Amino acid sequence: MKINKYQEYFIECSLTAPLRLAESGNGYHMPSLQPPPMPSIAPPLMLSLPQHHTILKRILTKQSNRVFKHIRHFGDAPQLHHTSFGRDMCQLIMTNQNHPMLNGSYPYVYVNPLTRAFSDLAKQYQLSNISPFSPQFEVAVDRSCSHLKVSSKTRHYLSQSKLWESSFDRVRIKYNHAITQILKESGSFELYSVVLKCYLSQSTLSTYSKEYLLFDHNLEKIIKTIKSDASQNNVLSVFSKWEAATSNSVDLRLIFVVKKEYSDPSPLEQSELYVSLQPFIDPTGIIQTNWSKLPEFLGMPEYDCNEFNFGKRLEILESYLVGTDFYCRIVDEKPSFEVQFLLNSD
Repeated sequence: MKINKYQEYFIECSLTAPLRLAESGNGYHMPSLQPPPMPSIAPPLMLSLPQHHTILKRILTKQSNRVFKHIRHFGDAPQLHHTSFGRDMCQLIMTNQNHPMLNGSYPYVYVNPLTRAFSDLAKQYQLSNISPFSPQFEVAVDRSCSHLKVSSKTRHYLSQSKLWESSFDRVRIKYNHAITQILKESGSFELYSVVLKCYLSQSTLSTYSKEYLLFDHNLEKIIKTIKSDASQNNVLSVFSKWEAATSNSVDLRLIFVVKKEYSDPSPLEQSELYVSLQPFIDPTGIIQTNWSKLPEFLGMPEYDCNEFNFGKRLEILESYLVGTDFYCRIVDEKPSFEVQFLLNSD
């Protein structure tokens, strides 16, 4: 998937916004989108997941795995420096150790097959335990990258990758169709959000799937209520998105796209949607259900096709809802985003 720097930033925001709010995410800091510093002795920067994946794609087509070069300044002895590839490898290794989606902090997160393959090889060759300026580092990097190139051509890997990308394409098509239908119905809408939280048992984590945790009873009743009251609550669509919350809990976020007839501010508590869904709000139940604010980087919940940055805001919304599914998914390998309801759809 080709993305620009703008989308890359908001995809990383989308992946990690819940983590930065959770107590287990206090140590997480957003990766920089700036290029790495030129001096090879500078500490490597942590990458975002899109940056991490981009470098791995380059490795697959790279002919040389040379990590070191000697630079001689006038009057000085030759000095050992990392090549650009060597710096990339240092950043990949650091990101594997520190990014919460890659270092095992969230065991229910499934990453892109290419990212997963490299992470497994980095552990196998113990890249993080070797000094980045030792001769053994270049040998280990060469072996791991060669192994990655061979592994990426196996039937198992190609099958996994094809399934991952085709499911992502299907979800993106669904989302684009939903947005097109929404804009046909109204050029102005606002977003409201309800979060269903579930706590996971570490002992049975490997047996979970989205079907197991789908909160069928809660979700079906909410969607049924939305459909029956559609003429009153003005709901155009309902999106769902699985999100990482803490190391032992996941959130199913429901996003309600509500038609906005007037540009005046309208408090949630005065809306028909609030009245319809309030009976389902239960912050103390087994499945905790609460009204929730959307991530701050989305801006105001109101969207109007006449605002000057409407296109950019839709781009950010797509990065948040759909773009993350290319890089990682929650609970199992099925996409984390789904269109639960779309007005006037077949």
